[in-house]
Amino acid sequence: MDLPSHVIWSYALFHSQPWAGVAVAFCVLPDVLWFLPRLATFALHRGKIKFTDTNDLQTRHLYRTNHSLLSAALASAIVYSVFGQQVAVGVAAGWLLHIFMDIWTHKGGIVDGIRMLYPVSDWKFPAPIYWREEVGKRPWL
Repeated sequence: MDLPSHVIWSYALFHSQPWAGVAVAFCVLPDVLWFLPRLATFALHRGKIKFTDTNDLQTRHLYRTNHSLLSAALASAIVYSVFGQQVAVGVAAGWLLHIFMDIWTHKGGIVDGIRMLYPVSDWKFPAPIYWREEVGKRPWL
């Protein structure tokens, strides 16, 4: 999914909760955490590298780490110990929704699937589609 989809769905599902803002922020965070370093690398090389380079190990590692259930659990535990249960629930809800949305729609692309237990396991969820290809076929989606 793309960032607007993550924002819209997380807000639609959680808007009545006291932790809704946290959930929306953490539903976007997994993509922001890999995208900004990739954008900085691209800018530093002044466009001499392809932004969607599938051989870029740093991008793949950041993406897989940020889309892992282990990272979501660790982040939620840290937030719980610092800010308490209510904020931690928002972190967990947003991050888990992000992963749940992505596992169905990330068959290909720069990272080739969601590795839900990365870095402990390299097993990837067998997604049925790649969202970018589907949007290319049906631009009204």
